[in-house]
Amino acid sequence: MSQTVTTTSWSSRLVNSLIGMLFGFALVAGSFWFIFWNEKNGLHQAQSLHQTQQVVISIPIKPIDKNNELKVIYLSGLATTEDILSDDILNFKMNAIRLNRDVKMFQWKQNKETTTEKNTGGSETQTTTYTYETVWSNDLISSKNFQDPEGHQNPATKPFNSKQKDASKVTIGDFIIPYDLVSKMTLATPIDLAGIDTSNIQKYTDLKISHNDTDIYLGENSKSPQVGDVRIHVTAVLPQTVSIIAQQIGNTMQPYMAPAGLPIALLYPGQLSSAQIIRNAEIENQKLIWLYRGLSLLAMIIAIALILAPVSVLADVIPFFGNIVEFGSFLIAVVVGTVLWTIGFAIAWFVVRPLLAVGMVVAVIVIGYGLLHRKKQNLNNAG
Repeated sequence: MSQTVTTTSWSSRLVNSLIGMLFGFALVAGSFWFIFWNEKNGLHQAQSLHQTQQVVISIPIKPIDKNNELKVIYLSGLATTEDILSDDILNFKMNAIRLNRDVKMFQWKQNKETTTEKNTGGSETQTTTYTYETVWSNDLISSKNFQDPEGHQNPATKPFNSKQKDASKVTIGDFIIPYDLVSKMTLATPIDLAGIDTSNIQKYTDLKISHNDTDIYLGENSKSPQVGDVRIHVTAVLPQTVSIIAQQIGNTMQPYMAPAGLPIALLYPGQLSSAQIIRNAEIENQKLIWLYRGLSLLAMIIAIALILAPVSVLADVIPFFGNIVEFGSFLIAVVVGTVLWTIGFAIAWFVVRPLLAVGMVVAVIVIGYGLLHRKKQNLNNAG
């Protein structure tokens, strides 16, 4: 563990906060744009899915009917391939849609934690503590830039890297599945490497080679890994049943460009109906809409906090007052950011969904009028 201590003057902090304030204004504008884009895109995606559901037809996976050319089709069956995928390093081959060799190395990782202390006069002292831990990582972690490299050196190279191979042709019945749909087939099966001949691996490393469960281990002891040890894990996407909605074109498929403006090409594992496929896509769309709403709200709050930051820095000449102002600025940022986000969200709804928005406003007015009228009648009856 090691530490570094740096002090930033009050004037430097003030300049940085002013630069941050300019970025905050830009982030406010970006947040408004993102709110509008998300509502518009989410609506168009929902409309595109609904329009797809209205025109989709169910067809058998073979033979191909040319009368369905450019129609939106639903089909379900075994996605398979005749390709034999091989791994030259592990010296084995198998029939698979995708073969993924995952190679992790045991390495040092640097973590840092920074604490900040305000000083009288407005300067700020930052103490950064560096700690180290060992982790399994796919990527090489360079130890050259570690704060304390002594005793925490990582190897500069791996014996070999992770690698993915895909079948050149995947079919479902007489149809060829396009790559953009094949890439959605992520249901993978771990491959047992216990029977793999490891003699070829020895060409690439001087480490001891052994089997660890279904994996191959390069190192002295898999129970007590050392920096530089390597673990090899292989998974394969095997032939499997899938359900697809797309547009037929020749002996393959392409995304259907719905009237709402977005392309639709869907693939899910298993035997699903066309209605289930659309429903799954609608659920995913809703989740994405709400995720982006949350991100835009967070961005708006951060933007307001950046705009108010110079006020806190000015007050930091006396740290006690600076802390009070900083806390107050945070509360203001949350309130103002939320209000601005709500306004932006409401405007976006009026622009993107005018009929629904107007209907909601009318409903609120009617309900409000009904409650006031009922209250007035109660008062009259009581009198």
